[in-house]
Amino acid sequence: MSMKKTVLLAAAALSLVACGKTYELQETAQPKIGFGTWAETLTKATVENTFDQGATFKVWGFKTVASTNTDVFTGVTVTKQTAENNNWSYENKKYWDLSASSYTFYAVSPAADNYTLTTANGAVTKSPAITFTGTDSDILVADKTVVNKADGTGNFNSFERVNLSFNHVAALLDVKVKASAGLIADGAIVTVKSIQIQNIDSKGSFTVSGGYTTDPVTNVDWTSAEEDAGTYTVSTFDQTKGTGDSYALNTNLGNTAQTFINKLVVMPQDFRTTGDQKQEVLITYTIQYTNGEPTEFAPAAFSLTLFDNVDDADNDDTRVSGWAPGTHYIYTITIDANAINFTASIKDWKATENAYNYLVK
Repeated sequence: MSMKKTVLLAAAALSLVACGKTYELQETAQPKIGFGTWAETLTKATVENTFDQGATFKVWGFKTVASTNTDVFTGVTVTKQTAENNNWSYENKKYWDLSASSYTFYAVSPAADNYTLTTANGAVTKSPAITFTGTDSDILVADKTVVNKADGTGNFNSFERVNLSFNHVAALLDVKVKASAGLIADGAIVTVKSIQIQNIDSKGSFTVSGGYTTDPVTNVDWTSAEEDAGTYTVSTFDQTKGTGDSYALNTNLGNTAQTFINKLVVMPQDFRTTGDQKQEVLITYTIQYTNGEPTEFAPAAFSLTLFDNVDDADNDDTRVSGWAPGTHYIYTITIDANAINFTASIKDWKATENAYNYLVK
């Protein structure tokens, strides 16, 4: 019995939006500083880049007046009030200062209490320790957003909202299973009993290592918490197939891959290749032919480093050595089996070299 394992890698859409806000010391007729988003955030329930109602981000920002920077937003929480994309609000509204030449904004979603800043002016560079539980929403960092007064025809009246463009900094994972074309042709039924991804690092923090010199923000590094290395296991049936103890692949779909772990947000990490804590897939399944008893195959464990990018009979193509920020990984496991077949032949009679005689007198 042999198994093929393939991972298809798809670049996640990194389109999100940058955030901006500012406040004015005096409430005048000037417009309030509001926020909006473009493609927005990936949630645990959908792949669409849209923020759900109730989503949050924290914003930092400063205004520049005569080359002097003054803080305006210092970790203010902004909340999406309705499903409408630009309906965001925050307490203690701020107003545009017409004496300022520009405003600069940074933001992170979801809102957290203790992101580290490089300066008092709000460039977010380090996250708190984040624990992934299997039901997490995405983690997003906005591009640095600068609003120049000159772009608003000499004032800020045209800036109804500061549009923030966020980038995915976690990774996204799908795991699919299919039966080989040979098993399908033989009429075999493949039933998945369980799938687990073992020894995942699930706690760590990220840093925007390149600062905000790139647009969009792409240089994000994750550091795993040493005490948490390899302690996390993802179980399939908690994800998409209910709470049952088995799931027969739908033979009407042929050998189309069927999803078992769906849109799971995971912490970016490099895979370990040796030792008891290497990241592995553990799968238990049965194969049953027509009118036959199912054959159960004991849990097959294989390293995540064995997945490659070509769906063929080997695993010798480009392999994946870890999960990178902002990337959507689709792992496809192909179950194959070598049937035990029989043939038969009959040996010749043993040759007789001598005749045996008996004379009865």
